[in-house]
Amino acid sequence: TGSCVYMSKNPVLFDDIFEVKAIDKDGKYFDRVSRLECIGESFEMDLTLDINSEIYPVEVNKKYTVVIASTLNVDGSPMPTGGYVTPPKGTLLDKYDYVMYGKVFKVVPDKGINMKVYPTQ
Repeated sequence: TGSCVYMSKNPVLFDDIFEVKAIDKDGKYFDRVSRLECIGESFEMDLTLDINSEIYPVEVNKKYTVVIASTLNVDGSPMPTGGYVTPPKGTLLDKYDYVMYGKVFKVVPDKGINMKVYPTQ
């Protein structure tokens, strides 16, 4: 864990273990969604993440693995396009308890080498 992979068939672009430091620190905006404030172990990266806390409850001070991948297919091949497709067995979905799938729609430089990345879910 704690790696960045560039230019390979491995679909995993980033993974690290994050410790939850706060949940809904500014209040709860939606019934089933919680906003997590986390810090990564390997890169000391801040992560703010909205999750469906009704189906996947988390706890402060607990650690969770976060992975960013280019595709759910373990061989690195792209996912089918054209609407929702039920993924076959043998994808990255089989390795994790909670998965969100989407695309990055915005990247904003922030304070030197830092950046803010905004994905869809």
